Amino acid sequence: MADVRTISLVSRAGSRRLPAFGVVVGITGAAALISFVATLVRLPTLLAAVYRFSDAPELSYIAQGLATGHGPQLLPTQTSIGVIWFDELLQWLPFRAGVEYWTGPVLTVAMGLLLVRTAHLVLGRKGTLLTSVMLLVLPTVVLWPLLFPDNHVTTYAAAVLLGWHLVLDLRHRRSVWRSAIVGTVVGIGVVTDPQLLAFGLVPYIATVAVLRRRVTAPQVRSLLVTLCGALVAIGLAFVVMNAQGIRTIAILPGGSGLSGVVRGIGLAVQTLAWTIGGEWYGDTMSVVAVGLCVAAAFSLVALVVVGVRKRAGAEPGFASLDISFAGFGLFWGMDFAFLVGAFVFLGYGAGGAPMQGHYLVGCYVAAAALIPAIAVRYGPKSLTRWRSGAGAAALGAVGVFSLFAVNNAVSTATFDASLFYDRLQVPAAADPLPVLLEHGLTHGYAGYWESYDLDWRSDGVLSVWPLLGGAACAGGTGNLCPYAFAPKGEYTPTAGQTFVITPWTGGESCGRSLPSVAIFGPPEAVYRRGPYTISVYGYDVASRLSKDASLFC
Repeated sequence: MADVRTISLVSRAGSRRLPAFGVVVGITGAAALISFVATLVRLPTLLAAVYRFSDAPELSYIAQGLATGHGPQLLPTQTSIGVIWFDELLQWLPFRAGVEYWTGPVLTVAMGLLLVRTAHLVLGRKGTLLTSVMLLVLPTVVLWPLLFPDNHVTTYAAAVLLGWHLVLDLRHRRSVWRSAIVGTVVGIGVVTDPQLLAFGLVPYIATVAVLRRRVTAPQVRSLLVTLCGALVAIGLAFVVMNAQGIRTIAILPGGSGLSGVVRGIGLAVQTLAWTIGGEWYGDTMSVVAVGLCVAAAFSLVALVVVGVRKRAGAEPGFASLDISFAGFGLFWGMDFAFLVGAFVFLGYGAGGAPMQGHYLVGCYVAAAALIPAIAVRYGPKSLTRWRSGAGAAALGAVGVFSLFAVNNAVSTATFDASLFYDRLQVPAAADPLPVLLEHGLTHGYAGYWESYDLDWRSDGVLSVWPLLGGAACAGGTGNLCPYAFAPKGEYTPTAGQTFVITPWTGGESCGRSLPSVAIFGPPEAVYRRGPYTISVYGYDVASRLSKDASLFC
């Protein structure tokens, strides 16, 4: 009798199917949470390090200069004009610095929540959970550009907004006001960073074009309203910028022909390895990264192949896609492809500089949308229904992602935060800030990497503006001149003492020697701190700066 009961229990247990989704969320979710906790613990340190990298606080001081009428201003196109205008509105608020400090993280969180909401609309509960799991894991090469607003985070946020808007339209939830607002945001984003054309606007248009036979006339009208809003916003943005004396300049690398394309492909592959392996720009490709990349590619392809074959045979209507699902997949797939294509064929990898890989961070956002869609569409409903093929592919994908997440947690926990500013800052024992404060020196000039850093860390007590030197300045190698991307009015001479800090970190021949005595006269006082020399003058040295400068040294 006991044997019969045992056989009956085993039979019933064996007939139950192990739910694949529960296994996936349980294992990958736990691994993702470990990675997320590691990021949260390190976030204060990492964010502080980001703001030692002068590109981060630079927007705050450009906005300050514009708000106080110190334009005109030249901007590179990747600088976020929207964030500058936002910072201008904050200029006289006591908590301004704190708000600016958290702008990048807040935009990142908002972007993530909106992407999760879009996944919920298209993929349901499963897609929501899987997208959330993907976004909980942020490798350092991805996290770094997201922490400050001068490195494409506004572009990624605008692309996610556009993807959400597209899905709502395709689900027959149209709104003229929403179309106009989204178009306005996207238009300002394009002025901010033309990368949004490849990673957002062009894929949006192309998606509607591909689905044209299934798109209704009202949905086409929504597209037209969005595009009109973008065009109007672009025009108005340039009008406002012109009124403020702001001009933009696109800094594009040379393509270098076929060799540039080859190097671009190589750098794209290397950036993928850094992302998967939890490494930093410039690291050598590790065995862990290579193994995870190969395993990820194999498991994803296997999952799709097995899923298509099994479902096509078992479910005759499988080939028919819901239009919102199709639009979601097409939009993010083209975002991914167009961004990589622009990176390669515009020559961003031509110089071989590892940091150029940050232009590809949007691919991670696209992957966070696409991989859950693939899993929901092609993944098994249980790990026993499709027997070994689908089960092995699904468990392989789960294992690869879990290893990726745990490895990322270890990398984040042990990451050298000084790399966030490329080793450009000196140790505390060589910091010139205490010397400046001790001697009451508040107005001066330095190299790019020192100037905004000193301003930011002094909490506004100092006013230090960047200089160029060497070949950038007309009138001889001893001349110094204003930095091209700073408000010109900040170099108008005023009364009182000023100082010049040399050498300039990050410069090759620019600012390595002391200011020319023939041009600026002998300094009234000289202070030294570590590698730095602080030359103090009884007048504003801006009165003797060369007025003719190129962009860089």
